[in-house]
Amino acid sequence: MEIFLYRLKLAFNSFPSPQEWLLCLGIFFIYALITLVILWRSRVFSFALSPLSLRYLFLLAFIALISPSLLEETFYRVLLLPHPSEALIWWKVLGLTVLSLSLFILAHPLLAYSLLKSYRPIFYHKSFLHIVFWLGLACSSSYLLTGSFWPPFLIHWLTIVLWKTFFKGPDFGLGQ
Repeated sequence: MEIFLYRLKLAFNSFPSPQEWLLCLGIFFIYALITLVILWRSRVFSFALSPLSLRYLFLLAFIALISPSLLEETFYRVLLLPHPSEALIWWKVLGLTVLSLSLFILAHPLLAYSLLKSYRPIFYHKSFLHIVFWLGLACSSSYLLTGSFWPPFLIHWLTIVLWKTFFKGPDFGLGQ
């Protein structure tokens, strides 16, 4: 329990340097390119503006700050991955990263199976799960490189907002 509190304190109180922010921006850019290729090749999602009003888009962006961004990044990155200040051997870091990524990917179809039944067609799709893998890798990399919660949080949040705004991602029921 003590290690988790230590990680939370460090991750939330650490802010990347300007160079680290640029590195994380590069990670996001590479992830975005990979995602666009997956989207283009799979044709699962196509470019289409959300039909939601601007008011609801802001509400959607606010909701996404908490879930999934805050909750998932706190669990899958901050609690499961070692903080860079922890003196761990590289293969332990790699093993924990693989565990974190595996749980992150598996959580999406399990969530659709148990709670979000209307998301099943999306959350079960192979291309979507590939995107989830790359998102998890981008978030894990940015956390392990900076030791800060904020880059993976922003990468995750921006991904959700862009997906729901420009690629017809689920809108948390706001369209009803």
